[in-house]
Amino acid sequence: MFKFIFFFFFGFLSCRALAYDVIYGVSPYYFTQGRPLTVISEITRRLPELKDLGVTVLWVQPIFPSAEPGQSYDTIDFFTINPSYGTEEQFKNLIRNAHALNIKVILDIALNHTPLQHPFAQEVLRNGKASRLYDFYQHEIETASVYSQFQNILMVDEIPFVYYFWEKLVNLNYAHPAVQRYAIEVLRHWTLKFSVDGFRLDAGWAPASRWPLFYESIVKELKKINPEALILAEDKAFFAAGPYTWAYDWNNQDPDWVSRWAFQTGEGHEETIFNEKDPEAAAQYLADILREQKNKDASRVARYLQNNDTPSFLFSHTREQTFFAASVMAFLPGPLLMFYGQAEGFKYPQWHLPSIQPEITLAEHDASLWLHYQKLIRWRKSLGGFNTITSVKRMAAQVHVTVQGSHKVTFDFANQKVTVNGISAGGAN
Repeated sequence: MFKFIFFFFFGFLSCRALAYDVIYGVSPYYFTQGRPLTVISEITRRLPELKDLGVTVLWVQPIFPSAEPGQSYDTIDFFTINPSYGTEEQFKNLIRNAHALNIKVILDIALNHTPLQHPFAQEVLRNGKASRLYDFYQHEIETASVYSQFQNILMVDEIPFVYYFWEKLVNLNYAHPAVQRYAIEVLRHWTLKFSVDGFRLDAGWAPASRWPLFYESIVKELKKINPEALILAEDKAFFAAGPYTWAYDWNNQDPDWVSRWAFQTGEGHEETIFNEKDPEAAAQYLADILREQKNKDASRVARYLQNNDTPSFLFSHTREQTFFAASVMAFLPGPLLMFYGQAEGFKYPQWHLPSIQPEITLAEHDASLWLHYQKLIRWRKSLGGFNTITSVKRMAAQVHVTVQGSHKVTFDFANQKVTVNGISAGGAN
């Protein structure tokens, strides 16, 4: 079975399978919380279970030393591993074991900013404008850039720093060539020394809005080392024209809204088409979204129900809605982006990530939900090419979609069922 994607960037063509990849994210700090020094080895131990689920790409949240414990996007050293997570040799062993199972590994990294505790920022705070690193940071709002309305000024010892939504995380200045080189060197380091297969670029929309060549420059350099380097951009898949491998399934209609999920009907995470009381309205909403994506290469659209920035889907949806939503996501073009705890049935509010129970398998956390995802993933893979929506038709509470010109998929919101080529793919359970 062959899967192809076209990569329109300096003529690159990748033969790597992307359309039905399954990306599984883990958060090192929370994954084995309360059991220090076991994080990397525990993730490694779970790889055969992830392989059995159908995972093809492991997304590891930042493993770097950080200013505060947590998801570690407040990195203070981009070149080392947080010793509480494990050692360099353990991380190399994780990657070797993943590769032996044909699982790629992408490392999460936040290149937009640093915390004030970063040595660069500390140097600026000590010496002000006299610092050789002063221009490494953004000190004025760039009104001409996309999302400039979300830029804010933080005054620290009479020194202005610019930030977006995170006051403690101040923007690097991507107009500075040295900052551009620094970011690329960080990615080269992890690619060359550890053989990571690529990166998730946290808040990729942010540096890309200030340095238009952000994605192009990064991909160009990484392709010199690994022609099949993978980039998961935290950005809108159909809004930003970047040569990344995948980006998020975010609403493309409003450029002023950075990260609204395509199937979210309001500002709250609970406001989704799956919680819509009127099944015909839900079907219409889905049809409108899919018509926007019609005849576009959707292999780059990462489809998700939850991620590191959201509550678990189960937190605001019923179990029946969750089974149905999983079936919907599985049979839309693009890879399935999952986060640990999702197939395991964890229920938690936003930013309260769970810990895995070490004494049982991942599947044993929620056997029926795990099996549901496993079946969906295997069926999706058996269908082969699944990149493009070629027709969309709504009839009452049903949305009939043709994918890749031949696969007939029906999303039935009245009965919360999905059928593929006339066969039930499951739904409410």
